[in-house]
Amino acid sequence: EIVCDWSSDVCSSDLFEEYGYEPSQKAYEELPGRFIRANSQDIVGISGATHSSLKYREAVKKALESAKRR
Repeated sequence: EIVCDWSSDVCSSDLFEEYGYEPSQKAYEELPGRFIRANSQDIVGISGATHSSLKYREAVKKALESAKRR
């Protein structure tokens, strides 16, 4: 289960609480807020979590493109 507190731009999930790679955990916790504040996929990623940051950017780009078509 993924739970997001949009007032603080923080998300949590049991999956990531068990995953021990700290940069990926940091990306999971911090990137949603960065995307929301930027209203764009063009944000600075998390050092050490380059792959995760790129995948999050791709997902946000697709979501924004989908929203524009509606």
